[in-house]
Amino acid sequence: MISSHLSVLESSSIKYASATLFRTPKLDSTGRVEEWRSISYKQFLHDVELFARYWTRVFDQDQLPKRSVVGMWYVIIISWYLGLYQYITFRLSGFTYTDVLHIYGISRAGYIPQLFSLRLPNPDVIYELMHRAGAKVIIYDHTFESILDNCPVPKHCALQTERIENVQASLPGIWDHDENDTVFIFHTSGSTSGSPKLVPMSYRWLNSVVVKSHHISKPQIPDRQDVTVSM
Repeated sequence: MISSHLSVLESSSIKYASATLFRTPKLDSTGRVEEWRSISYKQFLHDVELFARYWTRVFDQDQLPKRSVVGMWYVIIISWYLGLYQYITFRLSGFTYTDVLHIYGISRAGYIPQLFSLRLPNPDVIYELMHRAGAKVIIYDHTFESILDNCPVPKHCALQTERIENVQASLPGIWDHDENDTVFIFHTSGSTSGSPKLVPMSYRWLNSVVVKSHHISKPQIPDRQDVTVSM
């Protein structure tokens, strides 16, 4: 059985339901941290499925088939949770919890995220990479609104909060894939050829990351939880 970010999350949300997965800051009007909010494994799974159902409804209105590629223009670097005592760490445009929910949610809804870096500020480059990957729709950071007037595919602004409407929509099984199916599409920097190249990642590759993590990412102190900080 091929493991993935979704299967690991589901099993962890049962085994470590109340354990803390994220701590997110609550800021005051000056930008100072007032307090830290803890998000459990169970809550994260709930929120991922909430986002998955929301985007399923949106894409159904776009008549977008499952397994379609969805461009996501706001990601810089991504890594994911792979076992107990670890945290998911993402470096995104806003470094927010909703950024993580978008990536997991789109994947959980049965689509393939194509992740674009903020280092690609030209929409023409984004459109070309989407064309090569066969992407049918784009989710974008709100800061790109003014430069997407000529977008060749349906476009949707990323949600700004995890507090969204709970809609009714069916989700595919988390095992409904082959090991050679694509799970994410990344790209190179383009520094060698002058143009970024697509880097599709398969479930087989993702499974190897999961397996390796159990060997190299164990906590230094067995009875304590390691913490990774994203800045």
